[in-house]
Amino acid sequence: MSGFGSTNPTAGAINEGGGSWARKEKADENMYFLKQENEILEKMRQAKAQEGNDTTTDRRTNENPEKK
Repeated sequence: MSGFGSTNPTAGAINEGGGSWARKEKADENMYFLKQENEILEKMRQAKAQEGNDTTTDRRTNENPEKK
């Protein structure tokens, strides 16, 4: 089954035909998703680093130490 919204990773007219175009399309798709995953991981690392640098909240009580 090919077509719009298919969950089959080999679906599509180009992949059904096979050959070098299908391999290139799959490689391009893999690179796209790898880039997306790396961007998400980098954002998560930055958020975690920012959280570690945040000294306005006491992590044990989740309160601002200046209010105590």
